Amino acid sequence: MYQKFALKSQNHQLNWNNSLSKLRNDTEFTDVTLISEDKVKFPAHKNLLASSSSTFKFILEGHTNAIHLLYLGGVSSENLRFILDYIYYGEIILFLENLESFLESASKLKIDGLVESIENEIINQEEPIKYYKSEQSQTLEDAAPIISKRQGIK
Repeated sequence: MYQKFALKSQNHQLNWNNSLSKLRNDTEFTDVTLISEDKVKFPAHKNLLASSSSTFKFILEGHTNAIHLLYLGGVSSENLRFILDYIYYGEIILFLENLESFLESASKLKIDGLVESIENEIINQEEPIKYYKSEQSQTLEDAAPIISKRQGIK
């Protein structure tokens, strides 16, 4: 009778994230070039793009050309850089003034999870803070020490 062993990497997610981060700046295995509306070229990896965006998947599937060039009209180089950083690093930091333009570009390319996660975060921030009254909750007046007028505060 054969025995089976299950082996699981304890650091798989961390190793995978580190590998993707390294790929972002490594052009050795890139197989597609994205060209922004303002004519800036970005090397990328087809498999990663296709797995992160239904739009990229639709464009890239079934093509056997050795060199892929994709012109992305309506997507600025700044937004394309942010999108690629999000795909490779899993997060980005941008100024609020750039958010609307960035979200528009991300929506055009249907970047998985990006638009939805930002919309959920915005919705969650707009919810009013809810306070629940319980036996343990008290007002400031309940917790304030009682000081007679004669004693005053020193």
